[in-house]
Amino acid sequence: MLVLNGVMGRKTVVTDFSKTGDQVIPQAHRKPPRQQARKRHGMNDISEVFGSNTTCAVDGASALGTALRYVCDSLLSKCYTSLTTSLKNEFRRGSAKLLPNDRLLYFHLIWFLTAYHRAKGPHLSKLHTHAVLAYEAKKALAFQTDGLDASLAVEAPPPMVSYDQKAILSTLDMFSFNFVLQSIEVCATLRR
Repeated sequence: MLVLNGVMGRKTVVTDFSKTGDQVIPQAHRKPPRQQARKRHGMNDISEVFGSNTTCAVDGASALGTALRYVCDSLLSKCYTSLTTSLKNEFRRGSAKLLPNDRLLYFHLIWFLTAYHRAKGPHLSKLHTHAVLAYEAKKALAFQTDGLDASLAVEAPPPMVSYDQKAILSTLDMFSFNFVLQSIEVCATLRR
């Protein structure tokens, strides 16, 4: 017996050597019904919606991690706003320069750099906290060993680096919102 397995789980008997003549007709067999899935809660956790539940496997101290941080930081600070504005204008016009998968690449670029920007803020605040704690420890040690004048001579840590929000705000306008919403609706209608 030769059975053809379909993509959706259907099995079709192509040949059955126990039958002869007109009885050899392919028969379709349906997959047995699955058990009903348990109902889940209707509300999603805010971290499921906006947060990323994935982590980066690149060591931050390695050369690769340093290079990736440099590329992402320079992209966000130097050209992200102008790049997204230019791409939004091309999408708005329906330019012939666009390829069919450019919309998906645009969404991936925005997703990655927004997630990087969101993760960079807590990282900078953690680095600043460590610098302040090291300063306080060095100041206390200098006060105990050499007195008040030595503790006042200890150099203060630099202020916390401000991370520019302007680049990310360029993708949070009404056109981008409607563009994403329209793309989701088109994808949902194509899947039906």
